[in-house]
Order: sequence, then C-alpha cells, then structure tokens
Amino acid sequence: LNANQLSGDIPTMIGNLSKLAALLMETNSLKGSIPPILGTLNILNTIDLAFNQLTGTIPPELGDLKELGSLLLQGNNLTGSVPHSICVRRDSLSTLIMDCLSTGLVPAEVECMCCTQCCNDDFCCSWNKQRQRYDTCGNF
Repeated sequence: LNANQLSGDIPTMIGNLSKLAALLMETNSLKGSIPPILGTLNILNTIDLAFNQLTGTIPPELGDLKELGSLLLQGNNLTGSVPHSICVRRDSLSTLIMDCLSTGLVPAEVECMCCTQCCNDDFCCSWNKQRQRYDTCGNF
C-alpha cells in the first residue's frame, strides 16, 4: 500500500489481520497515532510507515513482535523516546529508522540510542553505529 494516497488514521481493526507479515504503508497521508494493537500481530516482520503524518509516541507494544526485523518510522511527526521494549530487541531488529538526528540548533524529534539510522526533517539521514552517531549528510 506504499504511495497510494491513503489518508486518515490507521484503523485499529488492522489488529484482526493475524496473518499479516508486512505492513507497508510508506509515503501516504496517514495521520493520528500508531495503533498499539499492531503489537498483537505475531508474525509481523516489517513495519514501514515512513513519510506519513503520524503523531504521538511509539507504542511499547511493538516490542512484543518477536518476528519484527524492520521498523521504519522516519518522515513523521512522532515524538518522545523509542521504548525500551523495542531497543532490547536489537539483536533481531536489523533495521530501525527514526527521526532522531539533531541538526545543530534543531533537536531531534525522537530520542533513540538503538536506531540503525537517524533522520531529520530535511530527509537527511545518518548511520548510528554502536550508539555513536556520525552523519553522512551536510555540515551539521
């Protein structure tokens, strides 16, 4: 469902899709918060909600997803910190991308010490290796 001009909230009834393995809704106009019920989808291995207009915090329930290997949430208006329940899954979670890149005077929208990549509002991203950030874009 990537780039399909979808809008509105992510429906909570998505939690009924027990056989859903990948939620790919990048580059739409989705609003509202990420439904915590996603954490009940046991075989979900990829969540890509990047480049929407999502707000709020990242639900800790996503850390319950034992099969989750990729979580891409950059390009939204999320705030707060990445929950501990997600960060402790770093061995199995190979891709974790958020808007956690600070650019000088502009603080990061999301605090994340376990992300594999951090981005900012200018769609500039940098790698975060072993919790030590270094940027590969611009002169920050």
